[in-house]
Amino acid sequence: MCFNFEASAAANIMGPVSWTNNVVQESLPPPCTNATSEITLVGATGTITLSTSDVICPSLTPFGFPFLGSGDWVITGGTGEFSGITGSGTGRVVILPNGKSTVHFSGIVSY
Repeated sequence: MCFNFEASAAANIMGPVSWTNNVVQESLPPPCTNATSEITLVGATGTITLSTSDVICPSLTPFGFPFLGSGDWVITGGTGEFSGITGSGTGRVVILPNGKSTVHFSGIVSY
């Protein structure tokens, strides 16, 4: 399955940011499934691209929501102010039944 998520936000070092996440996921659980994604952040001062590798699992509720995921991410490129950017870390995601998601990344980035 393929999914495409889009969002907007703001970051101190990038200004206004648009965010695109293209996800490829194996068949839906039971109980868990692997997923990979490519995320692109486009800001006023450049772009950052990263890839993720995650495991997505349903929660222990009757309908399985929210789905919970965790995994690793690595920066694969950057432009503008972020040319030569490197970094990696871990992430987690909460996917609600209405399609809304909350994503948290932690790690180290150098540019």
